[in-house]
Amino acid sequence: MSVSLLSAAGIAVLVYASTNIDDLLILAVFFADPRARIGAVIAGRFIGLAVLVLVSAGAALLAMAMAMAVPGEWIALLGLVPLVLGLRLLPGLWGKGNDASTGPDDAPVPPRRGFFCAGVHGGRSHPRQWR
Repeated sequence: MSVSLLSAAGIAVLVYASTNIDDLLILAVFFADPRARIGAVIAGRFIGLAVLVLVSAGAALLAMAMAMAVPGEWIALLGLVPLVLGLRLLPGLWGKGNDASTGPDDAPVPPRRGFFCAGVHGGRSHPRQWR
């Protein structure tokens, strides 16, 4: 095994660990909740990770196909796509006011059951917030 392969593997492990710290904290919350089934949390973690890997692999294949189809000079312009999307949504954000008569925008999220709850936690940091 060459040194460059070892260093690349070490960097990959470090990047994976550093990007999953929040995920580990959410898993700790699930394991601390006495109502959560441990098997469901573990299954949800693996299913969620598998979905992320499959989506990332699909996006990488799509990016490779686009890189072969699009001339090299145009690839740099793809960075403008998120900017244009954000600018298109900006007027809608300015138009929304916090009107007291309409109430809060974020309605309570119904509880999720089974292994899907650990894989996709819906942005809530604790199961008690799902009520």
